[in-house]
Amino acid sequence: MDFERLREKWNNISFGDRMAALAVVFILVMSYFYVQEQEAIKAKRSADNLKREERLSAKKNVVVLGVDQLMEAGDGQRSDTLFIMMFDPEKRQCSLLNVPRDTRVQMEIEGKPDFRKVNDAYTQGGIRLTMSTLEEFLGLRIDHYLIIDVSGFKRVVDAIGGVDLYVDRDMDYDDFKQGLHIHLKAGQQHLDGERAMQYVRFRREYGDIGRIRRQQRFLWAVQRKLVSGQMLFKIPGLTKELVSMVKTNLSISDILPMVRTLRDMVQENAFYMSYIPGTAEYLYDIGYWTPHVVDTRRQMAELQGVPFEGKLLESANRLAEVYNASVAKGRDWQAEHDAMEEEKLRHPQVENLKEQQNTEAVGKAEPVIEKSKVQTVEEKPKKQKSKKHGKKNKVKTKA
Repeated sequence: MDFERLREKWNNISFGDRMAALAVVFILVMSYFYVQEQEAIKAKRSADNLKREERLSAKKNVVVLGVDQLMEAGDGQRSDTLFIMMFDPEKRQCSLLNVPRDTRVQMEIEGKPDFRKVNDAYTQGGIRLTMSTLEEFLGLRIDHYLIIDVSGFKRVVDAIGGVDLYVDRDMDYDDFKQGLHIHLKAGQQHLDGERAMQYVRFRREYGDIGRIRRQQRFLWAVQRKLVSGQMLFKIPGLTKELVSMVKTNLSISDILPMVRTLRDMVQENAFYMSYIPGTAEYLYDIGYWTPHVVDTRRQMAELQGVPFEGKLLESANRLAEVYNASVAKGRDWQAEHDAMEEEKLRHPQVENLKEQQNTEAVGKAEPVIEKSKVQTVEEKPKKQKSKKHGKKNKVKTKA
């Protein structure tokens, strides 16, 4: 291209025409970036086909996670406890939605959609992946988080002087790998920090759902204790412990109204808790809580005070198709796997014979290798022997 001629033509163009030409170039460049951005958005479009601004946001939605310790996001931790707090500052109402940690949800792993347990989101991508995964699964817009160091849980319970609670059954469980030991007797108990931790972590009966119910009962007991008159002199120590075990993007102006609302709701017995509707089952030989997607989305709309219809219903059905297809494949795999395991139990002799045949086949292959090695060793003495005979013949010739 002749840049000198181009520059000469550019100089002969009027100022207005120059500005018009630059504007056209600018529009073309911006159009390119816009198209690229739209392609990226299409590539990352969620399974329910909802834009983020279309997600439920009638209330202030906060994801609350309990982790072993406040490390940096994605440092190999899994969230031990997970729930959504939905706060309506105008009506002064607050609802809690427990999400079982075994809930099977779709999340983005290394740029690809994959189904995992929901507590794995924190392991793979920290609070960002946890929030985006829950947003798409629940159809909520979640802007805030509250991460609680579960290891500080015992200190907080001790700081409020323990909790009085009725334990509904004997609880005995030992997990030496995790260092978890639970031994509680049924009946009315005064739980200090250590024993309270045992109570909320026990999950042998009904798995995560049983544990969630116990955690709800424990929260009720804690709330009753916090609003009692005996807490007045414990507030300084309690505040210190709470600050040390919490990480959040909520401001003090956000937190205080929530605390006041929770206090009032407990006193009025108007505190509403729920959990994800679903089914406990094994898929790919892993225990999951498989959610009922449409029922879950309907529940979210009710908690947000929004009619479950139109685009909300359409997006729920679209997401349910994706989840149901994945679950169907998992059930087919599990059924085939279970049938094979059952066949082994019915005909153990056949399985033992197969194992014996495999062992014999391996045993037969080994001597062939050994034999070749022996032959190689035997060839060397023969060569040495022929040399000796050669020497004797030379001696005889000289004689």
